[in-house]
Amino acid sequence: MRRLLLSTAAFLVSAQMLMTLPARADYAAAEAALQAGNVAGAIPLLAEEAKLGNPVAAFNLGKIYLDGAAGAPDFTQAATYFRIAAEIDTAPRYNGAALGAQGPQLISAAQMYGQYELGRLYETGKGVPQDYNEAVGWYTRAADLGSIKAMLKLAVVQREGLPGIPPDLASSTGWLQRAAEMGSVPAALELGRAYQAGIGTAPNPQEAVKWFEIASAGGAVSAEYGLGTLYKNGVSGQPDFVRAVEHFERGANAKDPRAMLALGDLYASGQGVPADKVQAHAWYSLATDNGAPEGSAKAAALAQGMTQQELASAITLHDNWAPKSQEITAPAAAEPATQPAAVPAAAPAATAAPDLPPLFEEQAPASATPAAAAPAGVSEAVPPAPQPLPKSTPATTVPLDPLADPLADPLAPATPQPFVPAP
Repeated sequence: MRRLLLSTAAFLVSAQMLMTLPARADYAAAEAALQAGNVAGAIPLLAEEAKLGNPVAAFNLGKIYLDGAAGAPDFTQAATYFRIAAEIDTAPRYNGAALGAQGPQLISAAQMYGQYELGRLYETGKGVPQDYNEAVGWYTRAADLGSIKAMLKLAVVQREGLPGIPPDLASSTGWLQRAAEMGSVPAALELGRAYQAGIGTAPNPQEAVKWFEIASAGGAVSAEYGLGTLYKNGVSGQPDFVRAVEHFERGANAKDPRAMLALGDLYASGQGVPADKVQAHAWYSLATDNGAPEGSAKAAALAQGMTQQELASAITLHDNWAPKSQEITAPAAAEPATQPAAVPAAAPAATAAPDLPPLFEEQAPASATPAAAAPAGVSEAVPPAPQPLPKSTPATTVPLDPLADPLADPLAPATPQPFVPAP
């Protein structure tokens, strides 16, 4: 279901409270129409409120036109109303009386979301002339109000650059740092990679471990491969192959093909685990199955020094392998393993970030203020006022535009989104 309404009624007050709010009749009627599924009836009411400077009404109307909730999308109208919400600092301040006690918070949220949506429109030239500098300007304003989505978008843009906008790796990593410090698991994952590889900052294995561990604890199981690599190479100079095996096993358990390859290499060389060609061959084959074609060449090369019985055992291990659901102890150096070792992925595995090209996108920061029960279909909370910056709780993550294509589907539904009643 598409979601559209960022409103007091949808998020912060019950129907009974709405009846008692000292709100403008038009705005209360617009909310009631939206909740009843009457989008067409809400449009003129929201338009009247937008004329009065109500940024929440303007944002909702912008989303209606952007998503085509009452017909075909109208990007020009969407841009017009997003601008009203985004530019409230340059217009007479809306007093928020129609929004109740949460008025200031809702106004800040509408402004932040309006700025982000304007950035998306300028980036793609939908409803406005395409202008990358203008897009970056709006993303920056939204990020300064606490939008993690805008921070991640800026990290992508600054990492790759856009026509007329050269890459700025230091700035890209700076936005990742800010988003990660606000609790963004995807940003923490990519920040770990930045510190590991020295992207926009000096290489710092200790910082890389810190952010990978935070990302892993938040469900980004692909961080386990980064941790395994760091311990294999030596965080402080001395390799720790046993800890490397532990992290590669977690990654392999989550079907990360790089971790499977790395684990195969350690079994082949006997580092951190007993040397075991059967195990190594099985892991190389599993890596191939999960998207690492180089695993096939590694398995073939290893097979040349294996007996027919060993090859048969490796094939059996490969065919019967499945990630284990319980924690197991890494094999001791003196005891050969009998099957490819697997340990549970970092919890919560159900919402683990996939191993995609660098940078991910996630839900915007949740409100620090508890919200009242929301209508069915509503999954968004309104962020707190811009000062101080809100702290987000690690949330379910979804892929952000990959670095290889920073403009990939920029008008796809973004999270968080306000509520749109079913037609």
